[in-house]
Amino acid sequence: MTKLNYSNRKSTGDKLGHIVAKDIRKLLPSSINKSGSHRKKSALEIIIPGKDLTDTGLKEVALALQDVLEEVAGGPAASLEELIISDNVLTTRSLSYLAPVIELAAFHLRDIDLSNNKISVTDDQSAAEWELFLSSFRNCSALRRLDMSRNDLSGPLAFELFSKVYGCQSPVNPADLPSDEGLRYDHESSLESRSSALSIAEPVNDDSRESLLAKATMFKRRQGLRAVPYIIVNQTNMTDSGALFLSYVLTEHYYPLHLDIQGKPGPFESQLEEYGENKSCSGLMYLPNDSLSSSGERILCLAEDIRRQTLHSEADSLIPEETSSFLRRTSGQPKSFRRSSDQGQFGELRGSTAADLESMRRKLQRTEIEQNGVHGVQLWKAAIRLLVLARKFCGQSRSRSRLTTRPGATRIAGNRLTAFGARLTRPVRDRWEYYPQVKTLESCPFGLPDDLWEPIVADGAGASGKLSQHQIKTVMRWAGDKNNLKSEGQMLGKDVSTQIWTVLHDMGCLVYSQVV
Repeated sequence: MTKLNYSNRKSTGDKLGHIVAKDIRKLLPSSINKSGSHRKKSALEIIIPGKDLTDTGLKEVALALQDVLEEVAGGPAASLEELIISDNVLTTRSLSYLAPVIELAAFHLRDIDLSNNKISVTDDQSAAEWELFLSSFRNCSALRRLDMSRNDLSGPLAFELFSKVYGCQSPVNPADLPSDEGLRYDHESSLESRSSALSIAEPVNDDSRESLLAKATMFKRRQGLRAVPYIIVNQTNMTDSGALFLSYVLTEHYYPLHLDIQGKPGPFESQLEEYGENKSCSGLMYLPNDSLSSSGERILCLAEDIRRQTLHSEADSLIPEETSSFLRRTSGQPKSFRRSSDQGQFGELRGSTAADLESMRRKLQRTEIEQNGVHGVQLWKAAIRLLVLARKFCGQSRSRSRLTTRPGATRIAGNRLTAFGARLTRPVRDRWEYYPQVKTLESCPFGLPDDLWEPIVADGAGASGKLSQHQIKTVMRWAGDKNNLKSEGQMLGKDVSTQIWTVLHDMGCLVYSQVV
C-alpha cells in the first residue's frame, strides 16, 4: 500500500501538483522488466484536500497516474484505490483529465471525492467535460462512493447529463442476497418527508456475503454509476429543473444494501458505516439542497417513494424467501405498504404515486420551457432543431415562411411558423425566443434512402449523441406527416410553452431513452 497524503504539506496550487506527479512517478520501475514477468502492484491512495489545486496542477497529477496505471511489460506499476481531492479549485476541465485515469482504474477505484471545488456545468464545453467524466465510470466495478457535494450544479444541464449517462449504462441486476441481511424502514417515513427513511442492518456474517460475491451469485452485473452504493450530490445548489432529471435516476437506483460490499477496515470504511447508520441515507444523497422549491422537494419525495415501493415489490425476486419474510416482519411499514395479493393495496398505492410523480414531472417540464425555453436542456433543444431541419428536408415548410437567425435564437418572419406550420398571433410570435437557432438547407436530397439522409440531418441538427436512434426516427416520421401540422395548428389557443411541451411529448423527446 502506498499512501500519498499531502494534508500537512505547505506547498499548494500548481507547485504541489508537480510535487505529487513526481512522487507518483517514483512508483514506476527504474527499468522495464524485459522478461515480461508480472511484478506486484502497489495499491495507491492519494489525498490532496484543501490545497488550492488548480486544473493545471491536477493535469500533472492525472498524467502521472496514467503513466503508472497503464499496462506495460510486467503489468501496471500501481492500482489506484482512493482519490481525495476535495476543497480545491478544480473545474470541469479537471474532470476531463481524470476521465482516462478512472477508466484505467476501473477495477480497483473505491472512492473519489471531488467535493467543494469549483465544478459547474453551464455551457457546451463544461457539459462535454462533465459528460466525459460521468461516462468514464461505465466499467467501474469496485467504486463505493462518488462525492460531488458542495459544487455548483445549479440549472438543468448537470443533472440532465447525469440522467443521460446513467440511463445509457448497463443496468445492475442484483441476484440473491444473503439471508442474514435485511432492510429496515422507518415507520414514520411518509410521502411528504424530504428523504428516504431507509437504514441498513449490519451484516451478521460478512464471510458468507464475500463468498457469494466471489461466486458471482450476488450480482449478475455490477458496474457503472448504477452500481455505486453512495453518490453524494447534496449542497450543490440543485434547482427544480435538476431535481426533475434526478428523479429519473432516483427511481432506478438500488439501495446500498443491494450494492455495497464489506471493505477493509479504515477511515473510509468507517465513513460508509456512518452513512449506513443514518436513517436518512438511501445511497443517493441529495439533501440538503436549500435552493429547491416545494415543487422540487415534492418530485424527489415522490420519486423516493416509488423507489421504496418498487424495491419492496421486487423483494421476493431479489432476496431469498427467508430474508423476504424478515423484511416484511421488521420493516415497520403501515399495512398499505405491504404486499397484499388478495386486495391489491400495494399496487393501487404504487399506481397512485406514479401518477402523481408523472404529473409533477410534467409541471416542472412546462415550467422550465416557459421560463427558459428549450435552450437549457440539450435533449429538448436537439429535438426541436431536428424537427425544424427535418421539415425543411421533407418540404413541410410553407413557401411564405422564412427563417432568420440571430445569436442564440431563431425568430419566424411572416405569419406562419416553420416548425409547426401554424398561424401565430403577434404576442406569441414575439415571444418565440424559445426557439433554438437552426441553419437550414436550401435543397433536399431527394432519392436518398432514409438510412443515409437521416444521419445527415441528425448531425446537421446536432441531435446525434443526444437523441437515441429511435427518437431520431420518431422525429423524422413526425416531421414528414402532414397530419401533424393540423394537430399542431389546433394548439394555437394555448401558450407557447404548452405547444412546445406537447410536441416534445408526442415525439417522445422529453426524456432520454433508458437501457433496460
